[in-house]
Amino acid sequence: MADAYRIFCDYIKEHKILNENDKVIVGVSGGADSMCLLVFLHKLSEEMNLRLVAVHVNHQLRGIEADRDEEFVKEFCRKIQVPCTGVHAAVRNYAFEHGISIEEAGRTARYQTFYQVARKLAGTDEIPEDIKAAVAHHRDDNAETVLMNLIRGTGLKGLQGMKPTAKRFGMHVVRPMLCLGRAEIEEYLKEQMVEYRTDSSNLEDEYARNKVRHNIIPQLNSINSKAAAHINDTAGFIVQAQEFIEEEAARACSLMLDSRQDGLYIDLERFGPLNSIVKAQMIRNVIEKLSGSLKDIGRVHIESVLALEKRQTGKRAELPYGIIALRSYSNIILKKATEGDYVAGEMTDYIMNGENRNQDNAENEPEAFMIDPAEIGAEPVRYRLWGDTEIELRLVHVTSVTRQFLTAENKYTKAFDCAKIKGGLVIRKPEPGDEIQFFGGKKSIRKFFIDEKVPQEERKDVLLFNDEKNVMWIIGHRISESYKISELTTLAMQVKISGGKYEEA
Repeated sequence: MADAYRIFCDYIKEHKILNENDKVIVGVSGGADSMCLLVFLHKLSEEMNLRLVAVHVNHQLRGIEADRDEEFVKEFCRKIQVPCTGVHAAVRNYAFEHGISIEEAGRTARYQTFYQVARKLAGTDEIPEDIKAAVAHHRDDNAETVLMNLIRGTGLKGLQGMKPTAKRFGMHVVRPMLCLGRAEIEEYLKEQMVEYRTDSSNLEDEYARNKVRHNIIPQLNSINSKAAAHINDTAGFIVQAQEFIEEEAARACSLMLDSRQDGLYIDLERFGPLNSIVKAQMIRNVIEKLSGSLKDIGRVHIESVLALEKRQTGKRAELPYGIIALRSYSNIILKKATEGDYVAGEMTDYIMNGENRNQDNAENEPEAFMIDPAEIGAEPVRYRLWGDTEIELRLVHVTSVTRQFLTAENKYTKAFDCAKIKGGLVIRKPEPGDEIQFFGGKKSIRKFFIDEKVPQEERKDVLLFNDEKNVMWIIGHRISESYKISELTTLAMQVKISGGKYEEA
């Protein structure tokens, strides 16, 4: 086996990950990966004059086991004379308060801690380039990430996996271990007689990533022992492809995007002939220009804007960050919504040259109503959809008591497992190809209407409640099996539609 440390050093040099005299914050959980990273960087610090600070975040999820991990890391750092900062984070409470998964809450806690340590090192909120946070993601982690994104459904961005350097939480994050696999890391630690801790939660299959790690990756390795390496190579090729697409989209923006006082105008005459992938990237660029972020922007939002190309003047789509996209004669206009775009919480028809261009929508029902999940908390939040119709959403901690009322039969009030919800939420009309998950498999919405004998005249008024990926609820009918509350559910989103035709008989 090649010398793992030399591979590590060559990778750092090839990708310009670290420079001499850098200050490096090392995330150390006590597991094999992070212990190896710490050992490597400690050795490299002598060659490159690196200043190391180890950081251990106790997520307070595993009781005594987590406390022992913390003591183990601190004791090892004392032995090798690396300063160590230990932080306790109430991850479960943070997940509940923000309506996110335990995994995401833990990741946020770690990066927030890294940022605080970086601020202390820098003496300012602005983190300079010579301060970096090093994390121990390796080649197998990257393969898992690519597969996870592929399983969930993703574009080229998701298939790129992790990069050796990135900007996160306002600081430079480096991943110098992406060149090594788990087996190489554990073999090196064995040779060097370096002990490490094993997180018992990583041995369970409760989380989707662990299922991929324990079941899918071993099967792939049984077919080809270099499966993870090949997945990483492919991810690298996709990075190059994405860079090319982004260059083309930036060029297109410079040619056909007109920035005016009332919004950003896309010239449809020039936009039309573009490749569909470049079009989608261009829309992302425009949204990011308006919002400053793409965090809550999913495929459904991009597609809702692209669909305007084939719609008549006056049609629109509502996006996160208070952005609306409007179809005018020869343009798609993206803009920040103002008070003039709303009346009592309802989107008005867009007026062009003093004329109402949306007369065909007599009931004023929007094409799609989008909701940012980040706005939903323990206190109910309400949105006016149209007319007297409202939607109310709130997060509920699931216990043996709350589970009973959350799963009670109610036509217009349903609850969904938050851990299973992906991306933004949207209420819209059914479209060809829409499916809903049943216990035994998927069924098209059309087939559902037929099987349930929903009258033809009622079908046109049925709405769907979706996340970024799937139909969650045929409103007034059933919810998807994939989003139902189970014995493992800890946080639920309760949704209630009321007013107008959505009232219990």
